[in-house]
Amino acid sequence: MTPYYIGELFENQENRSTSTRNSFLKLKQPSVKTNFGKKALFYTAPVFWNKLSRELKQSKNVNSFKHALKRNLFEELEVKEKDIYLFK
Repeated sequence: MTPYYIGELFENQENRSTSTRNSFLKLKQPSVKTNFGKKALFYTAPVFWNKLSRELKQSKNVNSFKHALKRNLFEELEVKEKDIYLFK
């Protein structure tokens, strides 16, 4: 689903164990030495991608991915808003 030139920036993480549920379609997290490097796309994209659910990663097309992502983000926001300890 990504353009070729962007896909070149990322590498799939080799799974040591395929039985873990968190090992599905993960991207390798590059190591960086500076805070500036932690703001770069090649570093932040795998962080966010690896946090996504399996269902989101398996979306059939870009449109269904965007809708599922939006729904997921609003559900997370709703949970945070209901947390009485969030706003102290």
